Amino acid sequence: MLSAVAEKPGSVSLGVDPTRVARRAVADVLNAAQQLDGSREATADRVHALRRACRTASVVIDVLGSALDGAATERLQKVLRKLRRRAGRVRDLDVHIEIATELLGEKGQPRQLQREIEEERPVHEQALLEYVERVTPGRLRKLRTRLAREEESDPATIRKQVARRAGRWIDRANEVLSHPLPEDAALHDLRIDLKKLRISLRTLRDLGAKGTKRKEAIIAGAARHLGRFHDVATLRERLEARPDSSLPEIANLIRRLRAEEANAVVRARDSLRKLRRA
Repeated sequence: MLSAVAEKPGSVSLGVDPTRVARRAVADVLNAAQQLDGSREATADRVHALRRACRTASVVIDVLGSALDGAATERLQKVLRKLRRRAGRVRDLDVHIEIATELLGEKGQPRQLQREIEEERPVHEQALLEYVERVTPGRLRKLRTRLAREEESDPATIRKQVARRAGRWIDRANEVLSHPLPEDAALHDLRIDLKKLRISLRTLRDLGAKGTKRKEAIIAGAARHLGRFHDVATLRERLEARPDSSLPEIANLIRRLRAEEANAVVRARDSLRKLRRA
């Protein structure tokens, strides 16, 4: 059962101080943001790295909770949300271009779709770069320094706290997994919960828990397949909302996307079966 992940996070060895774990996660955000700010070029890889680092840092800070300074974490979470939201808008466009080109090649309608997305991208890219310039490196570094609390936290207590938070995501995952055919919205929520669960398990490992790596790998695989489902579905919804969605080229792409959605769900279910056994 998945609940065993939270109830028995593994044998415990000497772990890292929670503040160091949180600061390291924020340092990854800082590094990714500086890569963008320094180059002034929001490539797909750089945007993806920033978005991923923001998500990881946000979850780490959330699960460590009382081990960190409350005022600093609240301000930092606001910055991370704004960074992740802006990076996410650019990332979604990049993924849609990739999927359309992958499924139908570079000729015909996919090229027209790519041009349309490329024309939309600079607006969101500029918003991201402007915000990155405002918050890095000074603001992020200052908040990162303030994460430490005056009182020391008991490592065992913090590990239990992280495990409890992981348990909530496990309960929600089990609820979705109990249905033979979960709805699309439920699969999307499950994808987000699995990402948070994987990060919480890695945080437990950083804090000294053992026996989480295999579970992390299984969870990452399931989340990846569900991510593919989500990316394909959002592109399909984008195309269906177009006034020319009935054109043969667009209709053909929509059919291909629906088939790919189904394939992604099948692969995700295979991973979820492994997740049940984990």
